[in-house]
Amino acid sequence: MSSQWREGSVKGYLDALASAEPTPGGGSVAALAAACGVGLLAMAGRISKVPPTTVRQLDRLRQRATAMIDRDGEAYAQFMRELRAFRAKPDKLQLRRLQKALEEAIFVPLEVREVCEEASKMAPVIERSSRRWLASDVAIAKGLLVAAKRSTAVLVRANLAVVRQPALRQLVRQVRGVAVGGKRGTR
Repeated sequence: MSSQWREGSVKGYLDALASAEPTPGGGSVAALAAACGVGLLAMAGRISKVPPTTVRQLDRLRQRATAMIDRDGEAYAQFMRELRAFRAKPDKLQLRRLQKALEEAIFVPLEVREVCEEASKMAPVIERSSRRWLASDVAIAKGLLVAAKRSTAVLVRANLAVVRQPALRQLVRQVRGVAVGGKRGTR
């Protein structure tokens, strides 16, 4: 797995984001927002002396979101390659490859959504335990988590909408089931 954006500079990431290239894009930004939100909660938790287990859990959530920063672009690129290949040669093997790529493109935002949901459940504990001067950091963290979570729904719908060919309608119905259930399908 690439760590191009996770390991680079903020300036480099923002320059790439503003470029004419399709990645990094919205999914990567949603993952970054989630990682930032969780990071702010972890900071407030450490300063406020919340239980170490809570802070460790937040650290794990931040690491999961951070991994999705690059993984989103990789999944999108693979999905587009498989979609082009299927359009060129619509056979069963290529359909299976496309399904796998579509599931991955949907899995990434669902993973970010799960991180947001888990961190949001921990936010009230941090909020109650935080020093007053950390209230703005906790509020910003909660806002980032809400924005990232909302973005994931947009991403899943957008990824499903790309597949419009009649031959792919069944595939979309199958993957929608994965998206609605919030779990990755079997491969």
